[in-house]
Amino acid sequence: MKQTCFVVACVAAAGCLAMKSEPPQGPRIEVNDSSDPNVKGADVWLDNESKGKAPVTLPTNSGRHLVELKKPGFATFSQWVAITDEHPRLVLVPGLLTNQQQLAAATASVRVPLVAPNSWQYETTSDNGPPAKKIVWEGGSEDFFGTPALFTESIVVTGNGTARLDERRYYKKTKDGLLYLGKRSDFEASDRSTYTHTVEDTTLAPPILSLPLPFHVGAEWTAKSTAKITTKASGANARETTVGSSVVSDGTNVATALESVTVPAGSFDCIVVRGTATARTSHEGALAANVTITKTVTTLWYAPKIGLVKSESASDIEFQVNGTTTSTRHQTTTIVLREAHITNASFEMDAVGLVAPVAPPPAPAPTPPVPALPTVPRVPTVPTVPAPAP
Repeated sequence: MKQTCFVVACVAAAGCLAMKSEPPQGPRIEVNDSSDPNVKGADVWLDNESKGKAPVTLPTNSGRHLVELKKPGFATFSQWVAITDEHPRLVLVPGLLTNQQQLAAATASVRVPLVAPNSWQYETTSDNGPPAKKIVWEGGSEDFFGTPALFTESIVVTGNGTARLDERRYYKKTKDGLLYLGKRSDFEASDRSTYTHTVEDTTLAPPILSLPLPFHVGAEWTAKSTAKITTKASGANARETTVGSSVVSDGTNVATALESVTVPAGSFDCIVVRGTATARTSHEGALAANVTITKTVTTLWYAPKIGLVKSESASDIEFQVNGTTTSTRHQTTTIVLREAHITNASFEMDAVGLVAPVAPPPAPAPTPPVPALPTVPRVPTVPTVPAPAP
């Protein structure tokens, strides 16, 4: 009998599917490593169950199935396949992309508006997920819940290309420095066969002092506020839902030192800010019993005119239900500047006066020597005269 072969392009990563009509031998999926040596040794999952390492043959049944390949340093390969009675055997010939390759592919279509005076490209790595790329640009000014504000606009794409976040952050210049007012975000995520869309508004009362004026080594400031969050979520086969949340935060920040730091965008002389913060997140309605407490230690590097060039943070996160801790998690995150196009000082650095190269603090004036005390001449010892005999 003449065999027929169908080739289908894979969506999640480079690869193909070949379906062959053969005499019945039981439905199965063969994961082949012939097209990419990186596939060898990858963990293979079928319908959310671990099935060993590639290459491998997976006995299954007729119907639709999800095949995933996971390997450290590579983006997850994810592909839905269908097994039929006419084609019980399916040969999957996948290819794996490194996290960096997948990140580049996922952000290839992101374009910064030509009118943006300044733009930045950051890369985020974390021990709690794939890397992400963040592209930021200055958007201008607009009203934010009744307050005229400046804003930055950004797009974040995760390394596996399954999520995209569009966000606007709003600021106001004041005599005390730069205030952070809140943000509007639009989040889209697709995972396997599902799709979710979330729109979120965050307002802070009072606004947080993001950076002080003047901004110099030794400056200290607090960041205490309550953020009100309104979330509208929708997705495939789901009605729109609205959830209210609040985040009560209490933090302190200190500009501790001048330091040179090297990131992919270059080397910069920076003011280093070290901060600590505790945030308590609570919800309304059906989620009222759930509370999240996050304690974070952050180090930030700010370069004159450019702004943030590096960030390191470590967070301890505690999840509670009805006052009882159900789980905890430790998370570290690093953000580095990969590229910047600056035509003039960013409005953030302009607001706090950090537009010229930072100079090391002046050395303390030398302490004048203490004058030596004059030498006092030694008084000669008077000899003892013996008393006369009686």
